[in-house]
Amino acid sequence: VFHYAYCTNFFSIFRKHIIGADALPSIFQSLMAGGAFILPSVAVLMFSPLILKYGSYYMIKLSFLFKILIGGFFFMFGYTSPWLVAAFMILDSTIVSATFSLFNLSVSDIIDHDQICYNRSRPVSSMIFGLNALITKPAQSLAPVIILFLLNKAGYKNDTMTDSIEKSLSEAMFSIMVFVPIIIGVLQFLLWNIYSLRNTNKDENELKFKF
Repeated sequence: VFHYAYCTNFFSIFRKHIIGADALPSIFQSLMAGGAFILPSVAVLMFSPLILKYGSYYMIKLSFLFKILIGGFFFMFGYTSPWLVAAFMILDSTIVSATFSLFNLSVSDIIDHDQICYNRSRPVSSMIFGLNALITKPAQSLAPVIILFLLNKAGYKNDTMTDSIEKSLSEAMFSIMVFVPIIIGVLQFLLWNIYSLRNTNKDENELKFKF
């Protein structure tokens, strides 16, 4: 949720400062901005056969690993080319948004498992989704505050932008852009191994709902 909120709020700002207005064709920058909202849905549709075959757990785990790898790759090579920076921003935004849309599948697995384990006549969907929101929603508020604090330390709040401040700000943005996926990806990958409901392709007879 933190990474998703960061991408949603700062995509355009980072694109403007790191890539610049003239480094890439204006039509590509327009497509880049639009693609950040369209490509995640396309990615989910494209990979839906794999999700059905292997389950959401393994696809989400794979996305964490891929996020770490591309973060490391673009940290080493991305700053040298605006095209590489643009590619990384598109990939990162797409992976985060597509993965974010899959988490409800895992929450649904928890609800089904809870109903089976405790022989409930009704699933406790509202309670589990409410608990999930209680834990995750604060990240939507914390992400902009933390990122903005780091940017202000690099000179983002200055009214007058000198060349040195602009360079320092661009470097800070690039560091944030690559280290946020790496750090969050590592934490998510480690924590996701604890998640035990890995077989999301359940047989229909396994779920016995009592109405």
